[in-house]
Amino acid sequence: MEDHSQSLKLGLGSSYWTAPEVANPKRVGYGFPSDIWSLGCTVTEMSTRKHPQYINGENPLKLDRAIRSGKGPVVPDYLSDTLKNFINQCLQPDPNQPIF
Repeated sequence: MEDHSQSLKLGLGSSYWTAPEVANPKRVGYGFPSDIWSLGCTVTEMSTRKHPQYINGENPLKLDRAIRSGKGPVVPDYLSDTLKNFINQCLQPDPNQPIF
C-alpha cells in the first residue's frame, strides 16, 4: 500500500465530497467528522444518481466558497424523510458537534 498521509493532510480530492473543515485551512482538517460528511455526500449521490448538487455549484469559486462556509449539498425533497434526516445529520458543518 502507498502512503497517502500527505494527500489526507492536504485535503486532495473532489470538492463535491469535501467537508468544510478540510476545505478551509483555518479549521480542523481531516478527521472522522469529515468522513461522515463525505458519507452524507455519497449517500446523496447514490440516491440521486448524480454527484452532489450545490446551489451555484457549477461555478468552481462559488462551490468552494459554499463548502468552506459549511453549506452542504442540496438534499432533494423527493427522498424519504428518514433518508433526508440521515443525510442532514451527516452534513453537520461544525465538526465539534455530535453527529448522531
